[in-house]
Amino acid sequence: MNLYSLFLENFSPKKKNVFNNNEISYEKFKDYVNFVALKISNKKYKKIAYITNNQKLLSIILLACAKEGKTLITINSSLKIIQINSQLQFSNPDIIIIDDRIRLKEIGLKSQIYFSKNIFNFLNLKKMKNKNLLKNNLNKDYIVTFSSGTTSNPKPILFTQKIKYKRFIQMRKIFKIKKKDTILSVSPIDHSLGQRMLLLAILNGNNFVHINNYNFKDIKEKIHKYKITFTVLPSNYISLLKKKLINKSIFIKKIVSASSTITNYEKRSLLSKGVNLYEMYGSSEVGTTTSINFKLKKNKINTVGKILSGVDLKIINGQGKFLSKGKIGEIVCKTSLRFKGYYNNKKLTKNSFVGNFFKTGDIGKIDRDNYLYFISRKQDVIISSGKNIYPIDIEKEIIKLNYVKEVAVIGINDKFFGEVAYAVCVLKNKINGLEYKIQKFLNLKLSKYQIPLGYDFVKKLPKNNLGKIQKNILRSNYNRKKIDLTKKLRLILN
Repeated sequence: MNLYSLFLENFSPKKKNVFNNNEISYEKFKDYVNFVALKISNKKYKKIAYITNNQKLLSIILLACAKEGKTLITINSSLKIIQINSQLQFSNPDIIIIDDRIRLKEIGLKSQIYFSKNIFNFLNLKKMKNKNLLKNNLNKDYIVTFSSGTTSNPKPILFTQKIKYKRFIQMRKIFKIKKKDTILSVSPIDHSLGQRMLLLAILNGNNFVHINNYNFKDIKEKIHKYKITFTVLPSNYISLLKKKLINKSIFIKKIVSASSTITNYEKRSLLSKGVNLYEMYGSSEVGTTTSINFKLKKNKINTVGKILSGVDLKIINGQGKFLSKGKIGEIVCKTSLRFKGYYNNKKLTKNSFVGNFFKTGDIGKIDRDNYLYFISRKQDVIISSGKNIYPIDIEKEIIKLNYVKEVAVIGINDKFFGEVAYAVCVLKNKINGLEYKIQKFLNLKLSKYQIPLGYDFVKKLPKNNLGKIQKNILRSNYNRKKIDLTKKLRLILN
């Protein structure tokens, strides 16, 4: 038993996968998987690294590795060569497959290296003898996927096929996915969420549409052409799409917000248009741990959902002790869907747990009804003069201003308060006296200690390939500038 054999159980030759503008039937997809499986079947090849942004080929090799019991190491080709070499040195694969001929020469590892167009030589498909020896590979190391990069050192997350299968079953159940559904994904398949979306479709026998980059015209066309009924989107995509895309002629029945929280204003806006809007909370390491259908639970619109069956979610303090309901602390989780561990790093794995509970690095609280309130990333909390400032409290107010498109609030070093809040905004249009107007608005909404002491207005915010704002990069950039926001205050006090 393996994921490939489970794919065959719900196999429908007429169903299709679509990668950007490349449409491929399940029948052809299966042939490609069998061909690649044959290519990598050599017993010497235990670990295979694929450096690509080609989601179609990555999907094929992902299932081929499932069939052959190989470990697939997914590496994003958009990384700098020094980052790619670092991940290769760490994972030490037997084979490296790469799309970029130029970078092929820069790989610093003495493994067997293939240019992808050579190994994926589909011209020989008709001559191939189909090999269908199905092995029991569910408990072996299957995928090493590096975390999404909101921290400076992405962690190598290890999964087995069994974990991936359990997560498929959970997702199908939560969102009641039927075979007639057509699934849209914008998450790269080198990431855990992208893999979950792909496997949800191909193991359940659904049509699957994947789009690499945000392009409204392309997304609109795909939704209309393939009649998309279900998608999981990062909140920034939902923000960009909500006004243009959700209407009577082009309508997605179920939308799940993931990766970061969506504002209450946007939730209500989508609900008013009849969208069956969900939100889920989790991480690559533990999968989905909470979920909510806002259409059915409008009174819980401030939450990221109810704790799911089979998931034990708790809140701990700085000493690792469990806190009572309503208390704010770090979110920890125990679930059978958790990852196997950090690849080749027992120490990091051990330090990521308190008892049997995984430390998410997120701050939140749980109410009496077992609904989770997400407050902030632990590393994003601003400690100013001994007081905790949660950026999301400030961001959700600033984003209400109709001239602000995006905002990220960070803590920057300060000689007087230790840290101060600093707001970096992307504007829809330029307006005179912006800082004064924002300050005046926030004075009515927040406590004095929460109001940012400084602002910057930029064209775009740094984001990872899932669309998450990389606050670590912002903090580093602005701390490097050594902005002194309390100089005048110190002069007055002295």
